[in-house]
Amino acid sequence: MLWKYKHVVLVVLFIVLSVQIGSIIASATTNDQRINSGFNQAASSPSTGLAAAESDNKNGSEPKSAASKNVTQSNAETSPQKETTSSQSDAAGSNETLPTAVSDSLPAAGTWQSDFKTVDNTNVLGIAGQFTIFSREIDANANHPIKGNFATQFLATSDQNQNGSDGISYIQNLSVIPGVYTNFGGNKLILGQGLTYTKNFKDGKPGINQIKLESSPKNGYSQDKSGSRYIDIDSEFGRLTNNSKKIADYSKIIGQ
Repeated sequence: MLWKYKHVVLVVLFIVLSVQIGSIIASATTNDQRINSGFNQAASSPSTGLAAAESDNKNGSEPKSAASKNVTQSNAETSPQKETTSSQSDAAGSNETLPTAVSDSLPAAGTWQSDFKTVDNTNVLGIAGQFTIFSREIDANANHPIKGNFATQFLATSDQNQNGSDGISYIQNLSVIPGVYTNFGGNKLILGQGLTYTKNFKDGKPGINQIKLESSPKNGYSQDKSGSRYIDIDSEFGRLTNNSKKIADYSKIIGQ
């Protein structure tokens, strides 16, 4: 009986196969379209990125670059003004400082032998005995006036202080606190080579190392020249130390 309907069965089978084949073809077509769409999007992306980059360059980069140039030009234009202002400020500040210390020449001091001709330096004290104070350093701060005369490598004194009252004095270096002016007295002051003397420093007064000398010795100043020293203080202290040792040793002998 099935044989009688074989034609019908074949037709049904044909229809079923046709439907399945159509479904497969349709599915394949859809996949191809999706793939092609993906390729198109990938291909369009670089151009889109380039377009965006060009848009950024036109809309963002160029203004930023121009702004940077404007800032640079502005800095370049203002820098000279700042330098000028700084220079003017420095100049204004310099007008408030003390006058420049100009080194004026003083008579050469020579050596102590020319002023103390009768002193025998083989004696115990020698030239040191001719000074009220003979020291490597003298601290005359706190308004401690120096009476008599003195010889020192370094004098520390103060404003208003009176340094020396008679005779010849000798200083190699000087410090004055706070450093506006000071006073020297006596007959003459001899300066070390490292000090700068200005004849007309301020208010018609002389100065030493930009410190005004309110009062000066009667016979003024002289100065060491060309490495020569009026007194070799180190050498003298060496001699005094040796003499002191000799006296101490002699005292021990007498006491035995």
